[in-house]
Amino acid sequence: MKKAKNLLEAINDLDDEIILDALSKPVTYSNKRKILRVLGAAALLAAMGLTACGVHSLSVWYQNYFAQQSQTELSEEQKTYLNENVIEVAPQQPGLTIESALTDGIRIFMKLRITAPDYVASYPYEDWHAFAYPGNDSPDTEYGDDSPDAEYADQDVVTLDGNRIYNSLQYLLVDDGDGLDYTMDYVVLGMLEGFWNPETQEEEPLDLAGKTIKIHFRDFYQRVSNKECTEWEDQQIIAGDWEFDIPVTEDSLRTRELISQPAEGSLRYLDMEAEEKTVCWKEGVPIPYITLRALTVDIGYDSPGLGGDFGQEIRAVMKDGSEMTLMAQWGGVDVIRYFLDSPMMIDQVDHLIFEDGTVIPAS
Repeated sequence: MKKAKNLLEAINDLDDEIILDALSKPVTYSNKRKILRVLGAAALLAAMGLTACGVHSLSVWYQNYFAQQSQTELSEEQKTYLNENVIEVAPQQPGLTIESALTDGIRIFMKLRITAPDYVASYPYEDWHAFAYPGNDSPDTEYGDDSPDAEYADQDVVTLDGNRIYNSLQYLLVDDGDGLDYTMDYVVLGMLEGFWNPETQEEEPLDLAGKTIKIHFRDFYQRVSNKECTEWEDQQIIAGDWEFDIPVTEDSLRTRELISQPAEGSLRYLDMEAEEKTVCWKEGVPIPYITLRALTVDIGYDSPGLGGDFGQEIRAVMKDGSEMTLMAQWGGVDVIRYFLDSPMMIDQVDHLIFEDGTVIPAS
């Protein structure tokens, strides 16, 4: 079973105890989703400064988003990638619209536009006291509806052939620049996943090439607390039922295997046998594969009974010497997944540098 671990760059300001506690949880599907809620809140902080500008093409909004996230101007190659892979979903219209989307087969980004009744005002994400969610979510009763930790299960928002295909979604409010409280832009971001096989206890690979992802929203809400976060209230922003189709092209799903022969690296893990939780390193852990995608990197490892990562941040070095930072975001029993702040040109990657200095060259 998979276990979410660490960690967007945005959670550097979170208390270390939160991270250590997350790493120490039992390997359960429910726990994975709870930790992703924490990580999603951290990602929220990273997106707070984003302001949408005039859109001259489908990809300009994403270019500005990724430039804000990576805090650097995108290269012409990155802009070309976005021009070629951002998908038009539906034109802007009153009500609720998914205008465009982007996926590499693992991560998914969507631009959500809402025009609510003019007497409904959205709340800015301040002081960790508000978040948005669609009405086809259902609360996780383990915490209770009134808890700030109540988890929303996103029952049927993203599906393929009628089956749910995503791990978690976050709805991050961004400034649409029009000065109106009742018009709202959100970046919706999440991680797609294959179907879970209860017999093998493994996730089956997700085949998206040539397929159409269905997006379904039933109503849309914001969940708001008072400043002390002691009372929570669900407020409906807009009522309705909407469905959108996202066609997935084979080009957007391109992958590259970085190594042709197994490599080795040092795995960072949490020592649960120590009197106090201690982060340790195990050297010489076999790495059977490293799969590159434009927005994610999967590093497989062979260390039975020991879960971890190869550092919170590792670096991808391009052939021209430039570097991109990869952040540990999610892990299973034999793979750790790293996210990027902007699209990576996978054909240009020359080598990876792990946190302990280990260099993994392309082969």
